[in-house]
Amino acid sequence: MQWAVGMTTAPRRVPTLQRSLSSLCAAGWDTFRLFAEPTTEVSVEFQSVPITQHDCVLGAFPNWYLALTELYLRNPLAEAFLICQDDVLFARGAKSYLLSLT
Repeated sequence: MQWAVGMTTAPRRVPTLQRSLSSLCAAGWDTFRLFAEPTTEVSVEFQSVPITQHDCVLGAFPNWYLALTELYLRNPLAEAFLICQDDVLFARGAKSYLLSLT
């Protein structure tokens, strides 16, 4: 199954992005795109992840909507779309579990 995966992110007083990205990888997704509000810091470990960097603050819903639009335009043949926010934690192997349900 072809997935299009994105994570929206914004600066936080207590950073959560690295932990969320690590859990996304442990869950089984190794290809994804970040959709970042201005001044969001990305750790060295994830510097190679493709980033759509916004030049102004959009807010949660507009960032999510633009993320979905861009994921669709970049991956029109994707069979599944996943957009999450930078404070989510995934269970290890979650992708495999979801695939077993199809």
